[in-house]
Amino acid sequence: MGRPKKERPEGVDLKPWTIREVSNEARNAARIGAKKEGKSLGQWVEASILNSLKKSTNQKTEVSNPADVVDVVKLLSDKIDKLSGEINEINKPWWDKIRGK
Repeated sequence: MGRPKKERPEGVDLKPWTIREVSNEARNAARIGAKKEGKSLGQWVEASILNSLKKSTNQKTEVSNPADVVDVVKLLSDKIDKLSGEINEINKPWWDKIRGK
């Protein structure tokens, strides 16, 4: 028999998702934020991530002057470099993380 299944909106993945290296301060802030908004922790984190992404992608990237293209490309290149570094850090073997490499 077991526990009754909850209705999930379409596109919601039921697999657990673990995020490592999140400070206790950030975890507590997320719990408090979720409670204040009357949402589950997962719902609050999802909304926060999507809102943050929406804000960061709404930055003005229109080019009014062709000379500005260089600035836009530099901005995008910097963002890609930052993300690449974060991905490399995430994908490090656990033993390198312990040794501080």
